[in-house]
Amino acid sequence: MSILTWFGGSSCLARMWGSQKDGMTLVELKGCLLELYGDLDSPRVVGKRYLALYPQEKPGALLLAARIQSSQPRTSHALRKLLTRQRECDFQNGEIVMIDGWVLSRTEVAVCALTVLL
Repeated sequence: MSILTWFGGSSCLARMWGSQKDGMTLVELKGCLLELYGDLDSPRVVGKRYLALYPQEKPGALLLAARIQSSQPRTSHALRKLLTRQRECDFQNGEIVMIDGWVLSRTEVAVCALTVLL
């Protein structure tokens, strides 16, 4: 099961859409990502472990935040779809990491890291 399947429905994306022409703020992104998860404990554990094992990857997680901000998904479904497509590309291109025996895409763990970093 993918970490991205933990995303649930959310109204925060609809609230922030009309407020920013140049992209959402980090505060809005943080609220949105935190709201999309039904339970934050697991993503935070994965995010902390990822950052501990791969500290050099912190900029990649922040770049993902910037890409999400600039793409301004209008719904939680659109955000989930965006992240799912990127996760699939990661696996096709070998962009994976090993965390405690789990093979995860860089996008999956970057999203988890964002729950810690933002």
